[in-house]
Amino acid sequence: MASLFSCGGNLSDQERKALQEEMANREIRQIRDEEIVNEALDMARSIRESDSDSLLTALGAEKSVYYARPENEKLAELWDAYEEAIGNGIQPEDNIQRDYPDWLIYTFIDEGDSGKYFMTSIRIAKKSVVLSLQPK
Repeated sequence: MASLFSCGGNLSDQERKALQEEMANREIRQIRDEEIVNEALDMARSIRESDSDSLLTALGAEKSVYYARPENEKLAELWDAYEEAIGNGIQPEDNIQRDYPDWLIYTFIDEGDSGKYFMTSIRIAKKSVVLSLQPK
């Protein structure tokens, strides 16, 4: 019994601290849905601002641009909402929606050089978002 308790004495302070940090990193922690959505929004905005395919790939995301109403029901609803807002003189804001169970969809609308509007969607894997919230 004494040998079980004496093992801890062989670790240096630095090794003990490293072990404690490793244990803390492996600790299961509940991530709230709000945290996931906010992180996905930040990630999508970073993709939008950088306009970089490498960032898109690194985050496991997919980007699509629509110049007409999409066939996908969820995206069509967003297109209609953006169109209605613009028709009422309101500048629509970017948006994030859950696409259960594994994706989040970020959308925004822009005006092209021709004066016509187009919608961009960025699908981000929920797994990528959750992993980005883990302690490093």
